[in-house]
Amino acid sequence: MKKLYKIGDISKLYNISNDILRYYEKIEADALARNIPVMQREGLEFMIEIFKHHNCHCCLEIGSAI
Repeated sequence: MKKLYKIGDISKLYNISNDILRYYEKIEADALARNIPVMQREGLEFMIEIFKHHNCHCCLEIGSAI
């Protein structure tokens, strides 16, 4: 089974700004507090890998609120 990483680990693994991840964490916490759907970490990691592999900078919304 694939290991799921904490958001800070994702920053190091995928070379993502800590500021961006802190902002994501705030949005995620607010969404969870308001019962808004949030993408699972595994899905987030998969999207990051695909975006990096294909040098993507945007995507079409896929169903989760965040």
